[in-house]
Amino acid sequence: MFELKLEKESLFLRVLEAILDLVDVASVDFFSTGLRLQAVDTEHVAVISLFFRAEEFPHYSCEENSSFCIPIDDMVKAIRTADVDHNITIKVDDENFDTITLSFESPEGNITTAYDLRLVEGERPCFKIPVWKDLESNYEAFVEMPSVEFMRVCR
Repeated sequence: MFELKLEKESLFLRVLEAILDLVDVASVDFFSTGLRLQAVDTEHVAVISLFFRAEEFPHYSCEENSSFCIPIDDMVKAIRTADVDHNITIKVDDENFDTITLSFESPEGNITTAYDLRLVEGERPCFKIPVWKDLESNYEAFVEMPSVEFMRVCR
């Protein structure tokens, strides 16, 4: 089981909006340290692999590692129905592992809306993308070539 809470303007939801036109289904892996979202576009040209640390969410709980595929379009449509000030909860229970529940609650707690989205069977990409640990380094490259060659490369 896992559960996470976030605001409507969170980075995670903005990422879902950004990849909406690129992918239909994304593989989400939940760990105690955070979640990994991976997807490949329908043309198999673009690869998306993101990791969101647990600390980036107001509440994040993952009792055991789990992985499943979510329909991006359905999830974004449901999230768009929430008001800007609503708190959003996303969870999957152990008893009902084939659906993901999205709950929207008003700040006062008097209005709650819930959606159950069916998880989908899909490609589960697992890319071994190395983490770049040295974020402070700058690398320089110097290239010397004739201008004619440079123009040919730029065309």
